[in-house]
Amino acid sequence: MALSMSVSAGAHNARHNTDLAYRANLRNVDAGLSAGNISIRDTPIAEAYETVFGDSLRAYNAKQKSKGHPERCIDDYLSKIEKAYSEDSARVKSGDKGRVNVPKPCYEYVLQIGNRDTFGGELDNGRAEEIFRETADSIRSKTEGAIEWFQIAVHFDEKDGTPHMHMAGIPYATGCKRGLSTQVSMGGALKTLGLARLPDLQNLMMAELELAASRNGIERDRMDCHRRHVDVPEWKQLQRDLSAASAQLESKRSEVAELDSAISEKSAEVERLDQLIERRSRKLESLTKALAEIESRLDSLVSNIAELAHAFALKIFDRPFQVLESVADNPVIDSRAFRAAVERARESLKPRDERKAVDAAAKAVKAEMQRLAPELDGLAVEVRDMKASEHALDTDRSKGGEQVRPETLGGDSIG
Repeated sequence: MALSMSVSAGAHNARHNTDLAYRANLRNVDAGLSAGNISIRDTPIAEAYETVFGDSLRAYNAKQKSKGHPERCIDDYLSKIEKAYSEDSARVKSGDKGRVNVPKPCYEYVLQIGNRDTFGGELDNGRAEEIFRETADSIRSKTEGAIEWFQIAVHFDEKDGTPHMHMAGIPYATGCKRGLSTQVSMGGALKTLGLARLPDLQNLMMAELELAASRNGIERDRMDCHRRHVDVPEWKQLQRDLSAASAQLESKRSEVAELDSAISEKSAEVERLDQLIERRSRKLESLTKALAEIESRLDSLVSNIAELAHAFALKIFDRPFQVLESVADNPVIDSRAFRAAVERARESLKPRDERKAVDAAAKAVKAEMQRLAPELDGLAVEVRDMKASEHALDTDRSKGGEQVRPETLGGDSIG
């Protein structure tokens, strides 16, 4: 079986702990169950003070009288401590800083098994009593010589509660140089026990409660936190840490908001660049198609020029011989002899006439080129512009969408 366990500090109220008549009037108490409560130890606090500080108080008063200072004698050490602590508490409540060296008359802790949300009668009173008795005995043994536990009571009669034990003790230090040799002092008690801080005492008590419960078949069920008690300096430090963490969180939130805004702006810029790249890609595709058409036109022009030169050369070279060949068809003329003469003439004149024909063809080609020069120059300029636009778009793509100035596109602004 596993049950939650806790050790918490509280204000001491002797009547609440052991006075059944007083408890019968409490709203959270079922008076019919109060008879099952257990009083493990119930010594009035005045008697406990006498036990712990009586001898030291008498020795101190005797010393002051021997020194001639009877006014320094302490009649009632408990009353002196209670008055000083009460006045100090009133100053704290009024807003004035209390004196840290004013001792508290006693400390009370509540040790509990289970809680109101998880406890459903899993632990019977007999076993709970055994656990609490063993715990009280072990704590008294562990803190002997430092804390006088004068009141220990176990309650089973609280309707909204679970079995729990109240332990009220007086912490003290011995061997003091000023005042009483044995004085009320939680700091001195912790030092005697080898503990550094007040929460260490609660941890000690929790360890003894866990050990006693384990011996009785109950394991500790650790809930949201196994350590719920801190001292004042630690609490203040936790508050400072919380404040610093809150400030840091707010700063981080501001940074995140700024980053979100920057991301939004960058996303819009990326979208704009994507659109620009898409438009320029379409323009590039159009320019590439136009370039192909121009190249086709240029090829056609060059081909036409070559055909024209060839036809012109044939016309210049072959026309005279066509006339002579037609004469050869005259039946009066010896056709074969005349044709042979014409062929010889053709062969003899061919080199010279070919040169003339070629020269003539060259002149014709030159004239045609001069006529076509303006159109060819325009085509060359258009080709250069399209090449420059294509190069600018390739550069823009390689830079991941970096904006290209419109003037780089041959004077044609895109987007």
